Amino acid sequence: GALKGILFGLILFIIAFPLLIWNEGRAVDRIKTLEEGSGAAIHIESTPVISANNQKLVHLTADVTTIETLEDPVFKVQANAIKLKRNIQIYQWKEKVTTIKEKQLGGEETTIKEYSYSKAWSDHLISSSNFKDSRYRNPDNMPLKKLTLRAKKITAGAFDFPDTLTQKMNDFKRLELPSQSSPNIQGIENIISYAGGYFVGDNPKTPRVGDIKVHFEIVEPATVSIIAQQTTNTFQPYITTGGGEILFLEYGVVSHEKMFKSALESNSLLTWVIRITGLIMMTIGLILILKPLSIIADVIPILGDIVGAGAGLIAFLVAIVLTVITICLLYTSDAADDLLCV
Repeated sequence: GALKGILFGLILFIIAFPLLIWNEGRAVDRIKTLEEGSGAAIHIESTPVISANNQKLVHLTADVTTIETLEDPVFKVQANAIKLKRNIQIYQWKEKVTTIKEKQLGGEETTIKEYSYSKAWSDHLISSSNFKDSRYRNPDNMPLKKLTLRAKKITAGAFDFPDTLTQKMNDFKRLELPSQSSPNIQGIENIISYAGGYFVGDNPKTPRVGDIKVHFEIVEPATVSIIAQQTTNTFQPYITTGGGEILFLEYGVVSHEKMFKSALESNSLLTWVIRITGLIMMTIGLILILKPLSIIADVIPILGDIVGAGAGLIAFLVAIVLTVITICLLYTSDAADDLLCV
């Protein structure tokens, strides 16, 4: 097992370096993209459409609206909305596995697994085919599916609102349905109104495995701020000279300066998340490579624990040094000032 761990550790250790290198290149490219975009963006009004701004990077605040009424094809629920989503939850068994490892003299480990089962609502099917105890069975399929509808004709002032920006509007709010008679759906029985939605089963207070809850959410018309390339009377992503893409949407009235600042902060956060991921991969890789030392020392149990802890500390410190060196050696551009090494 330790020898397999060495191989896996080497793979993790090696992969960490190209991940860090790619991340720093991505971060610098993104900074250059945002700097170019910030200098090129101009503010416009949402109405009228001015042809002189065609192909330019523009910033505007507009009311995004639609005159369409979206309708769920099964439940016939209707709403004047940008998006209408049907959410499904199904009551199922879930398996919990508790693993206990007991170390024996000489490094051998005894593994004990305990299995427990409970019922829970889930928005996806939980496969019970691999359950340890075959008495607990879940349904093999969902008679009802999730669904998201999107209005076809959406406007932002005098502009047509494209799908690329509509995808960024995800401020879903619960659509509370009034208590009413249950819909008649072919192939599905026992549908009742419940908690602003529907319940499929005998009794929502005492659900059984296979019972279903249905509720709906909508994205309402809203005021948004946009940064994109104006293309006649609509928008598309703006491509910078370096090949970067700019297409921003935020809810409310937000200045283009603040939107670019938020984009820079998001880029910085993502950069550090990937850096830490690379550090963790490198640390785990080194720990696995050094694992045989603690196994050998396990001839005296307490000595094995001490060696293992020491190996872990050494692996962490070495990983930090290698990560910092890898990052700092990459920078040859002024964009480095915005990152780790100055």
